[in-house]
Amino acid sequence: MRVPLLILTLLAPNSLMGGPSSYICEITDFNIPGGDVENREWVGEAAMETTVAIDRKTGRVIHPTIGNASFTNVTVLNEGSPSWGFKVLADSGNGGHIRYYEVHEHDVGATKAFLAVSDGIAFIGRCL
Repeated sequence: MRVPLLILTLLAPNSLMGGPSSYICEITDFNIPGGDVENREWVGEAAMETTVAIDRKTGRVIHPTIGNASFTNVTVLNEGSPSWGFKVLADSGNGGHIRYYEVHEHDVGATKAFLAVSDGIAFIGRCL
């Protein structure tokens, strides 16, 4: 017996898309490479243990410190596959800020590794 694609999509949307329609992630650590650590450390500290929401279709990231909702250019670089994670690049459009996001959605287990780079600070966390 064949199951219509519509019914299969409704019953198992995550398995057909390769992941959930959105991610909810928590920032657990940050790293500031380079010498100007003291002037930017407060940004990393403010983001610790906060929740990040990522729309998988549009690449929009909702977060007060590392979000890209106000950015004009948001590009989903990779929708996720067994060999590549979900990746987004955001550009403010005026040559200023660039943000990068990655979710290793094919990590084994329910928790997926998360990386965001915002204004020279690398934020590390986990997504469910």
